[in-house]
Amino acid sequence: MVIALTVLVAGGVTAAAGQRSVAVVPSVDGQRITAAGQALARAGFEVRERSRPDRSVHAGVVVSQDPAGGTRLARGRLVTMVVSSGPPVVVLDPSRYLGRPLDTVLAAMIRLGLRVSVTGRPARAALGTVTAINPSGALRLGDAVTVTVATRPRRPIPS
Repeated sequence: MVIALTVLVAGGVTAAAGQRSVAVVPSVDGQRITAAGQALARAGFEVRERSRPDRSVHAGVVVSQDPAGGTRLARGRLVTMVVSSGPPVVVLDPSRYLGRPLDTVLAAMIRLGLRVSVTGRPARAALGTVTAINPSGALRLGDAVTVTVATRPRRPIPS
């Protein structure tokens, strides 16, 4: 009986030593990436970061985490933070739009998610066609773009 009890107690101690301590995963949603990573590391978890664009969350802020805050998890386990990279990037190539009618270009810019203002400038191009777009290249969703459209050239007023 003493031998059996000794084996059971020794087995229990060995099993307990092999288990990791358990902790509650801190909720880091909405926190800046640095503070969130530090909170998870202090709680004893490994941290992984993934990024994804998000229209409504500023870059560098945690959008979600896996497992969720409040979950009980063994220390040393992996917690993944999904961090916003800000609004998605839109690539605007002006060569696709120069010389086209204003209404066509406006519709395309709005579909891209850009805010558009229009200005007119006298030019030799056909009236109502786009002559310039500023800025261009890699823009963020919701960025402002100015489209310049050809107007009638100014003629000198005879004296």
